[in-house]
Amino acid sequence: MPAINSPIAFSSPAHVAAFNMPAINSLQDLLADQLNGLFSAEQQLIEALPKMAEASTGEGLKQGFLDHLKETKVHATRLENALAQLGIKGGRKTCKAMQGLVAEGVEVIALDSPGPIRDVALIGAARRVEHYEIAAYKATRALAGAVNEDSVADLLQQTLDEEADADKKLCTLSGPITEAANEGAPATANASGPRSKRSASAPVEKKNKPSPFQLGNHAAPRGPILVN
Repeated sequence: MPAINSPIAFSSPAHVAAFNMPAINSLQDLLADQLNGLFSAEQQLIEALPKMAEASTGEGLKQGFLDHLKETKVHATRLENALAQLGIKGGRKTCKAMQGLVAEGVEVIALDSPGPIRDVALIGAARRVEHYEIAAYKATRALAGAVNEDSVADLLQQTLDEEADADKKLCTLSGPITEAANEGAPATANASGPRSKRSASAPVEKKNKPSPFQLGNHAAPRGPILVN
């Protein structure tokens, strides 16, 4: 079997067999494979979202994760319906991209950070998930249209719209949560308030910087250097 970084590795029959990749001989086969990948992604999210909600300290963010959990369960059901229309049962593929994204989310949950800072990190992790799903649903919806599976394309479009809306909600939440995290940052906190501001009348100490023409304690020549 060729090395994983070999130019022919990903087209090698041995590589395909090693990863249990199904034979894709038509666009219909490819559509079924991508639907199974999306189904796996949604199933992984159904397990991850309650943990992300539990790790959230902001009530708005916590509720946002729980609301999206309900949507995600609907998304998984739609994918089962889409696969059924093609005569295929879901669960035949593991989405490795979502595995990686969920693993990043687990790292964020374990952060030893103040609540608002962890919330900002959770929003970042969640938005990366949404952007992946939006791209995946767009590609799969286009493929369904190309093979005239219009009802499948309609199901995918419904979910795509909801994923885009979820990303917008996360973007809206990120503003005040990031501001709260910034206001509470130890580096800016002081006895007079959450943020330290320099007084306009306070003198600014100026430090003497060495001239760019100084080399140690010796003056560097300013004129052209002639080499015989």
